[in-house]
Amino acid sequence: MNTGFTLIEVVIAMGVLAIVVSVALKSNITAINMEYAARVTQTVRFEIDRILAETLLDQIETNATNAGKADCDIQASLVKIEKNLDPLHECIVSEQNPIEAGSTEIIQWEIVPKRQPGLKTSVFTHPRQQ
Repeated sequence: MNTGFTLIEVVIAMGVLAIVVSVALKSNITAINMEYAARVTQTVRFEIDRILAETLLDQIETNATNAGKADCDIQASLVKIEKNLDPLHECIVSEQNPIEAGSTEIIQWEIVPKRQPGLKTSVFTHPRQQ
């Protein structure tokens, strides 16, 4: 009597092994993608904290930290908020319009992760008082 595995048994074993390996590989790739998303989110949050802290300290700089430069594009633009008669409704007017009485200038910081632009974040701060 011959000992060993038949061809059907080997094919079934290889199929089961392929399924197990593909599931393990998929879960590993998912974990890597989640780690990257968490790192990018953490970098964006750190840059937001940095911008807010520098605003409170009145030392605003447009430069990002090294991690921010590697993972994010950070842009600052000056916008004007025009106050309507109704204090509950304000509208943002483009920066080309001259500043009128009753309006306020603010800085809009846009933080856009390079590989995940869907996580674009905007932060609004007051400009430095001279």
